[in-house]
Amino acid sequence: MCIKRKSGANQVVTKFMRIAGLMFFLSPFYLFFSNAIACDWLPDPSAVSAKNTSTLIFSGDVLSKEVMAIPQLGEGYKEYLVKFRVRRYWKGKPSRELVIRTPIGKENCGYDFESGKSYLVYAVDTKPPLVTFCSRSSLLSEPQAQEDMIRLGPGVKSQVETSTTK
Repeated sequence: MCIKRKSGANQVVTKFMRIAGLMFFLSPFYLFFSNAIACDWLPDPSAVSAKNTSTLIFSGDVLSKEVMAIPQLGEGYKEYLVKFRVRRYWKGKPSRELVIRTPIGKENCGYDFESGKSYLVYAVDTKPPLVTFCSRSSLLSEPQAQEDMIRLGPGVKSQVETSTTK
């Protein structure tokens, strides 16, 4: 019994058709997941779990924001260094002014702090402290921040708050 083998050209066409079919089948998944942000898939942490996983919780005003390149994390990778004037704190013991870092862009899980605005910030202790979009950080004017501050309690006034209220 003789088995007829496919010619080289037929084998190439067959492989191409299999790859094209697989790509066609997987393309909807790629299109869906490529637009998704990793942090969007995570449930919002409660104030209690965010307090447990954060090493620094404070409220403060953004004084400035500058870009810092971090080549160790990849070519072109950058983060913002955000300088805050701390009003109150609930965890950790920040100085009156504090610099945190956050990746640039929501696709990198960065939080988009704006100069001149006030935030409730949940950070993890790195050098400098890190804040991501996945943390529970939010504008002080948002209901979530107001609810969190009730749950967190009165906190400790920073030296700035103390010196300006005397």
